[in-house]
Amino acid sequence: SSSDCVALPEPSVPSNTMSFPCMALSLPLARKILSHYSTTAFPICPHGKPAFTEWQKLDIITETIRAEDEWMHIFDMDGTLIDSNGIWREVDEAFLAKRGFPYTKEYYQGVAHTIFPLAAEFTKRYCHLEESEWMEMAGDAYATRVQVKPGVREYLDQCRRRGQRMMVLTSSVPAHCRAALGHLGLMPYFEEILFAHDLKIEKKDPEIFRVAARRMGVEPAECVVYDDSVEACRGAKAAGMHTVGVYDQFFHVSWEEMTRVCDRTIRSFTELLED
Repeated sequence: SSSDCVALPEPSVPSNTMSFPCMALSLPLARKILSHYSTTAFPICPHGKPAFTEWQKLDIITETIRAEDEWMHIFDMDGTLIDSNGIWREVDEAFLAKRGFPYTKEYYQGVAHTIFPLAAEFTKRYCHLEESEWMEMAGDAYATRVQVKPGVREYLDQCRRRGQRMMVLTSSVPAHCRAALGHLGLMPYFEEILFAHDLKIEKKDPEIFRVAARRMGVEPAECVVYDDSVEACRGAKAAGMHTVGVYDQFFHVSWEEMTRVCDRTIRSFTELLED
């Protein structure tokens, strides 16, 4: 009916220049197309003209959205599903301050984009200390204090209603990950939780994404990765996967780069909700 669908008219250009037909779209699908249209970067020809007409862009976006229903959805955890990066900053600052060390750019760069074993080794070298107290402080926060990010639960529900497959690929400590997902009731959404910690591969390495695809029996091109780290998104793209860059304040300095690297970027999962 006119109350729940919109019509896209025939474009006023020769029919042999595009493949986008006149069609009626449900309002949720129309909203999703418009949202993609406003956030998707299309290439520009060397002479400065767009590589695609506006109708061709709509055609590409519509077909991509329809294909998404068959994709494997691969979610990062820290900073993507849960608001935990700030907690790590608090733990790091408290841990270092207790021992008279400042939270420096050097320390941030040493732990921010790597897997836990390497971050722990860096911390031990930086402070000349053991990591047990650091682990305990973080573990308590994951089990009791972390919160799900806005729109995440609703988006996971939406994916589940559509029969889409979902998994987690995380650099988090396995015990911390299980504690957080259990505490927040998110565990049942996912077929698999894959730990970079166990694979001993950093998420900036495309191989970890190929491993995830093989584990789930799909091709990389049939996967979409959601991550707040531009390094991880770059690795996923190099593996041949689709990418959605997720904003997190912890990595705000790399947001502009994220918009260039990813197929799409979002500031909140609420942008992906259709209802």
